Amino acid sequence: MSAQVIPYNDSDIVELGSDVTKPDFPQLSESHSINEQRYYVTEDTPLNKRNFLYQPCAANLMLDKLKYCGTEYSDNGSINLMDRSDKLSFSLEDHSISVSEDCGWRSIRSEVCVKEGKVYWEVEMKNVSATAHIRCGISRREASTETPVGCDFYGYSVKDKGLQVIHEGRLQTVLKPNEMRAGDRIGFLLTLPSLQYQNEQAAEYSMKRIQDLSTDHNGANKRGKKPNTEFYKFLLRECDPTNVIRDQIAIRYKNQLFYESTDYVKTTKPEYYDNKNDTPKYFELENSNLEVFVNGVSHGIAFTGLTPFLPPFSELQYNEKFYLHHWNRRNTTKGIEIRNKYVDNNRLGYYPTLSSFQGGTASIITEASELQYLPTDPDIKTLHDIYKEQIASDIVWDLIDEIDS
Repeated sequence: MSAQVIPYNDSDIVELGSDVTKPDFPQLSESHSINEQRYYVTEDTPLNKRNFLYQPCAANLMLDKLKYCGTEYSDNGSINLMDRSDKLSFSLEDHSISVSEDCGWRSIRSEVCVKEGKVYWEVEMKNVSATAHIRCGISRREASTETPVGCDFYGYSVKDKGLQVIHEGRLQTVLKPNEMRAGDRIGFLLTLPSLQYQNEQAAEYSMKRIQDLSTDHNGANKRGKKPNTEFYKFLLRECDPTNVIRDQIAIRYKNQLFYESTDYVKTTKPEYYDNKNDTPKYFELENSNLEVFVNGVSHGIAFTGLTPFLPPFSELQYNEKFYLHHWNRRNTTKGIEIRNKYVDNNRLGYYPTLSSFQGGTASIITEASELQYLPTDPDIKTLHDIYKEQIASDIVWDLIDEIDS
C-alpha cells in the first residue's frame, strides 16, 4: 500500500492475556419498538454508501508495514452494521432487523459473501402483516441499501406475501404460493459454480471485450466522442480475476478504527445486452440457482442463471479521467501507478439480504445449531461456515499484503 499509515494510539493496543477479542461495540441509539422488542441504530460508525466500503480494523503489532488488520463485530455474520440504510435498525437480542412503521423500503446485507458452492441459510419472519412486509434474497455489492432487494439488476428476492420472486423490479410467480406468517422460516439454498469456472468465464469475456474494441471502428458515442479504446483494452488485459487487490486504508473515525476502500459501482446496462446471443454464455453463471424452502418444504427454484460478479463483470469506483491522463503520459510520467477498475477486493459475491417495509421484521439464521431445516447433503455449507472461511481468507491476504508492501 502506498498510502501513509496512521500512527497507533495507546488505546489501540490490546495486551497479551487481555479478555478483549473484538472491537468495542459502537454506541447505539434506540430507534423504535416492534411488539415490545427494541431496535437500535449506530451513532458512530460510517455506513457503506457513496461507493465507499468500511470494515472495523484493529492494530496488529506483528504486521510491521500494514500495522492493522481487519476484524469483526459479530461472531456469526448474520448482519453487517455498516452495510445497511441509516433508516434500518437492529435488535441486540436476536439480531433481527426492522424499520419504523412509518418508513418505506430499506435494506441490510449479511457480512457473509458467498462466492461458490452450495450454501444454505434461513430467514425467520418476526413481524409481517397487511402493512408490514419483508423481502429476502441475495444481492451483489452494487445493489443499493436504500431500495428493496431485487429492484435492480444486482439483486434477487422473494416477497413475504405469495412468494412472488423479484429481479430487476419485475414480479413473477414461479414458486408454489404461500402466505408467510410470524414464526415461519424461509430457507435459501444458493448454488454457484466453482471459482475456477468463474475465473475462466471472466477471462474469456475480457478477451471478447478486447476483440470487440479492436474491431469496432464506428466507436463514437452519442456525443460524437471516440471512446478511449486503447485504455480500456489495457485495463482488460491487466484484469486478473484470480488475484485479490485490497486497496484499503486504515482511518480513525470518531476514535474508532476502520478500513476504508472504494466499493463497486453500477455499470451501464446496455453493455450487458449489446448482443442477445452472448447473454446466456457470458452473463449467466452456469448451473447457478436459488432454491426456496418454507418450513423445510421446497417451493421450487426461484432463479437460475445468476449474473456473474468477478471482474470485468464488476467495476470499482474509479477516477477514469485521472488514470487515463497518466496512462497517456506513461512514457514521461514516473511514479504513477495505473490502477485498474477491474479488480477483486475479496468482497465480490452474493450477500444474503433483507429488506423491511413499515415495521416488517425478520432475522437471518447462519449457524447449523440454530437452523431448523438444514438439508442433509454433505456438500451444503452454512453461512457460518462461509463466514469462518472468509475470516481465514482475510488473514491470508493480510500476510500476502504485508510481504508485498
